[in-house]
Amino acid sequence: MFRPRPDELSYLRLYYFLYIGSGAFLFPFIGLFYQQQGLSGTQIGLLATLGALVSMVAAPFWARLSRQVNRPRRMLQGVLLLSALLTILMGHQSGFWLLAVFANLRVLAASGISPVSDALTLSLTSKRQSGYGSVRLWGSLGWALIALIGGWWIQRSSLVTGFWAHAAGLGLCSLILFGIPVQANTTSAGRGSAAAAAWKTLQGQPLLIGLCVSLVVLWLTRNGVGNFEALYVKSLGGDTTIIGLMSTLGAFSEWPGMVLADRLVRKHGPGRVFAWGLLIWMAATGLMLLSPTVQMALFKSVFNGIGFSFFTVGMVMLINKTTPPEQTATILALILTTLQGLVTTLVSPLSGLAFDRMGAPILYWIAIGGMLLSWAIFEIFTLRANRLAAPK
Repeated sequence: MFRPRPDELSYLRLYYFLYIGSGAFLFPFIGLFYQQQGLSGTQIGLLATLGALVSMVAAPFWARLSRQVNRPRRMLQGVLLLSALLTILMGHQSGFWLLAVFANLRVLAASGISPVSDALTLSLTSKRQSGYGSVRLWGSLGWALIALIGGWWIQRSSLVTGFWAHAAGLGLCSLILFGIPVQANTTSAGRGSAAAAAWKTLQGQPLLIGLCVSLVVLWLTRNGVGNFEALYVKSLGGDTTIIGLMSTLGAFSEWPGMVLADRLVRKHGPGRVFAWGLLIWMAATGLMLLSPTVQMALFKSVFNGIGFSFFTVGMVMLINKTTPPEQTATILALILTTLQGLVTTLVSPLSGLAFDRMGAPILYWIAIGGMLLSWAIFEIFTLRANRLAAPK
């Protein structure tokens, strides 16, 4: 029986620290970068839509390819390096169309990284029930530390430096993967269509169907807050240092959140933890309506991080618990990339238009209502799944 050695998990923790952490140089400030290039809220929403379309098509391709190649680790290393190059090129473009081309080329390369990385983590921690959060939290720590530095650094240099820093982090991740064994790959070629097999698995699991419906409602209604919160905080008087500090506070709170979520999964199951995460996340979002200030944005970030950590650990562990190991990467890609991409494609232009016409507060009201509905839907499907599983 394969048991992960401590050094292998150490490499994996470092991988998440840099992979997610280096993103803190770029993604909290990407809206500011687009605005600096003269894009409107509607155009920013269109960029998100185009990226979602590309990701929706590309992620299953990468997941399938990772099962078919003899050395999926090397494939992941190549994708990381290609993503790094395209990230640098994207940072030196201006105008909507050039940004659209290079942003989507970057998405094309990067869309397979997270599903394959998560599947790799689940395979290494599969013998340690609920061990995913104990590895994933290192990504939260990396984001926390780097976002604080990144906001300060970008404030004193330029937004373009964030693209270079993120690219450097991706390059280092490709080197770190040499410390992770080839046998850690969780995917297998199998017979027939992997997507069709994964879809059949989803159809046979009421709880997974409930999870998917719940996520669709969440992504439909929270898209605007995710895309435009940085611009809203800037309008309230915040700068890149404040926006970086928001990311830092949120990510630092994810650290204990991930540890606690792991323990709660063992005691109450991943579904309960996922549902609690939605409620905490909803309450945190509502704080900005109670007091729309920079200070409240910082305070809200702490609870946002706790809710996100419960949500993420619960969701990933629920998928891992209810799917065959050889389908984990494919189902993660279908749900987190293809399904989310489809939803983002539909709603991003509308959220951009709402931001331009009605302002940011309406986006927070929509998000709160959607998160409450998402929680209720998941609870209904959970009750149904429990009834079906109960002995007759």
